[in-house]
Amino acid sequence: MRSRTQRPNPAGWSGPTPMYSSMWKTTVSARGTPAGAETSKSMKERCEIPVANMAWQTPRASTAARMMDDACVAAASASVSIRVGVDGDTGAIDLSDGRSGHAAQHASWRAARLEAMRAVARPEKAQFEAAWEVVRRFLPVTPMVGAPQLGPGVTLKVETVQPTGSFKVRGGLAAVAATLAADPGRAVVASSAGNHGLGLAYAAAQLKAQVTVIVPRLASAAKVSALQQFDVRLVLHGEGYSEAEAHALDLVTQGGGRYVSPYNDPDVIAGQATMAREMLEQVSHIGTVVVPCGGGGLLAGISLGLAGTGVRVIGVESEASPSMSAAVASGGIVPITVEPTLADGLAGNLELGSVTVDIALEHQVEILTVSEADIRSAMAFSAHKLGLVLEGAGAVGIAALRAGLVHSGTEGKETVVILTGRNVAPALLKEVLHA
Repeated sequence: MRSRTQRPNPAGWSGPTPMYSSMWKTTVSARGTPAGAETSKSMKERCEIPVANMAWQTPRASTAARMMDDACVAAASASVSIRVGVDGDTGAIDLSDGRSGHAAQHASWRAARLEAMRAVARPEKAQFEAAWEVVRRFLPVTPMVGAPQLGPGVTLKVETVQPTGSFKVRGGLAAVAATLAADPGRAVVASSAGNHGLGLAYAAAQLKAQVTVIVPRLASAAKVSALQQFDVRLVLHGEGYSEAEAHALDLVTQGGGRYVSPYNDPDVIAGQATMAREMLEQVSHIGTVVVPCGGGGLLAGISLGLAGTGVRVIGVESEASPSMSAAVASGGIVPITVEPTLADGLAGNLELGSVTVDIALEHQVEILTVSEADIRSAMAFSAHKLGLVLEGAGAVGIAALRAGLVHSGTEGKETVVILTGRNVAPALLKEVLHA
């Protein structure tokens, strides 16, 4: 396995720090038990935070498992659950007690032990077909364009033109449609303030479904703002994503909805697999597909969708959060330390027992890592040379090619790079482009 080892110091961050504010009512929660309370002036003042730094503190929406013992109790006792009602200027939200959310999350990981949460089945043939049907009903086929700037035989799958700005709307549509088909009127619950939440919100609007999204305190300003445009219920809970996920599962237990993971879910994986089917219809002679990888939902979907074709699948993650490469190297999920990263959509630990790891192992997927410098350079290159705005997670495939970790097409075979998303905060994008 090849990897880059350069690791820039996050303390060197020098981007602009615009301030955003919010208006809401809060309900203080101890592991999901609400008690009414109005937001105090001092707490509201603490909610104004530097958004440009937010990308450094936003792991993936679904980390590994509930936190246990004293660490879990301590984190829960400090948590705040919020029904968000926000004005148009709202960005990220932070109700922490003054500690760094990044440091607090890592401290709780060190103090906690992991526990397997759920048994999740792999997608079956009927789920793949149902996902294809609903995706074709609501989403156009996304373009594939040549990119000679990256070498001969390189083609880009441009998922940034999706209505939510990200590929995750595929899995969102598939999961919501499957939920309603099995039980009309059943609500969907998720933990996300990112592209997964946006995908579910879009699906809810199209399919007239009820969706609740649990948002952690540290959340991407751009994605939270976009999420607020949809008619979904937003609940703020927990210091980090593992606590938000735990609260989402609590709500499902109490209310009977369906929890939809951003990656460890058969319908989500089937929805992401629709991209593989599209690519096979659009481009002949595909040799390699380069897939951004966080929790592995897209990686699993592409691997299953291309099974038996002889196409090589390569996953790319940030070296700041090598959860999938660590799992593949170890033959199973292991906890990692998540460092600050521009690729916030790929960051975080994996849910213990996630089917995505087994799929990656069975299909012998190679996982590469790229540095923060590579990601930053790829974002700037994409804007200046390709005319494409990419968030950090969406740029890791280009980063891998430009770093020499993946070679361009050979022997008449195309190398396809999936560009997964465009949802980056304007201030962060400005800083990257002018660095």
